[in-house]
Amino acid sequence: MDAKGNGPGESKASFWNGCEDRLKELQDMKSYYERMAELCQEAIHQPDAYMRKIKKEEIPIPSLPKRTLEKVLLDIEDKKEENLKKEEQMDMLEGIFPDCERSYLRMICDHCNGSDASLMEGTALPSNIDIKIPGVHPPQYDVEKNPERARPHFPSHWEPMADDESVKMVKVDESSAEYQRVAGYLRQHLSLNVHRIERVQNPYLWEMYQNRREFFLKRLNRDLESLNERYLWHGTRRENVSNICAKNLDWRHQRSTGALAYGQGTYLANDPLASLSYAPPSPPHLERCILLARVLVGKCAPGRPQMSMPPNGYETTVDNVVFPRIFVKYHEQEIYPEYVLYIST
Repeated sequence: MDAKGNGPGESKASFWNGCEDRLKELQDMKSYYERMAELCQEAIHQPDAYMRKIKKEEIPIPSLPKRTLEKVLLDIEDKKEENLKKEEQMDMLEGIFPDCERSYLRMICDHCNGSDASLMEGTALPSNIDIKIPGVHPPQYDVEKNPERARPHFPSHWEPMADDESVKMVKVDESSAEYQRVAGYLRQHLSLNVHRIERVQNPYLWEMYQNRREFFLKRLNRDLESLNERYLWHGTRRENVSNICAKNLDWRHQRSTGALAYGQGTYLANDPLASLSYAPPSPPHLERCILLARVLVGKCAPGRPQMSMPPNGYETTVDNVVFPRIFVKYHEQEIYPEYVLYIST
């Protein structure tokens, strides 16, 4: 019996009274991320078999949840005549996400009830929470060691560049393994026509990124899991591409009118669908431009519109620290725009 005389289970039942559709939405959300985790594991450990299944359309991709966990909970809260006890919310969350630490779920409840002042400083995020960031791990390339080449110490598959050449756009051969790999990242999510893929060879940006990566690894005792290096997507207008490839992604250089909901930085996504809305068709062929970038994600904190930097101890802010889709970066050295894909729907 609880303080109000309710028997076991009655408190939880009262919470969901009138909100059954939201319970179903949360359960669907859990099923989606469990399935995506399975697909990611298969893609990492059995890439050849995975790509064959993708080409034969033998792998059904589940539909993406329309809303984040926080928005569903906020919607539930809005439909209640009075605030429910946090313990009732905790019981509900534990039932749906049994693998999450209770301290982390309590942070989500605090956030959804408006008690997020400590989140702004990052102190409410427990240090022992292992947040699995979805997305593709970029490959590590062999470096060019021939001193007679124009650009030693850079990826060995890069084409030669002149000494005075700061950036080179290289069209990737459609029959190459590189093309199939990069196009495959996109086709895991969307069925689109890939017209061409260009590799961005910018030695200055590459060196800055690698220096930052090495700095992170030293600080993390060479722990690659904590580094959280990922391929992420960024959609943009075609006229922005040359500037991005020369100077890197920097929101101050882009004429963006979008709302900066999760921080004042550069926005990327682990799902290309989220980036496509920022890549309008360009004449004459109505192609869209989407970039695939290497990103040092590191540790993630919840984003807020007024943030100009991530909280102390964090490298990235996100839309949802449980299942992040949108990533905001504040240091351009932590991003390398590696490929430009020209596509059409």
